[in-house]
Amino acid sequence: MKWLWLALLLLSTSIVAMGENVSSGSGNGLLPQCQAAVDALTDDAKFAAASYDIGYCTGLIHGISDVLESLGTVCPGDGVTGAQRTRVVVKFLNDHPARLNDRDTILVMDALRQAWPCPAKK
Repeated sequence: MKWLWLALLLLSTSIVAMGENVSSGSGNGLLPQCQAAVDALTDDAKFAAASYDIGYCTGLIHGISDVLESLGTVCPGDGVTGAQRTRVVVKFLNDHPARLNDRDTILVMDALRQAWPCPAKK
């Protein structure tokens, strides 16, 4: 029964969050979503309140990371976690405020490429 209440809470929070925090498709939308994801790594209450933002941010980063790795554009190596990828993107966004109007997908690609460039092929 406890799990049912938790699931309902998360679902209702997600629905509210979707209406209020839909990403603009730019770094301006992505930065607070990813910051919520980083904050939630240490706070269960924030996790429940920020479930949509967390899902959008981590899903975007995970998807782009998978594609870039499969293309040999990003080489994070074994053992790099999703949390590390998210922190890298948040740091990149905070370090490049002038770029926050850029597309969120481009910003994620640039952050991952900067953090884990692949060695040059001979």
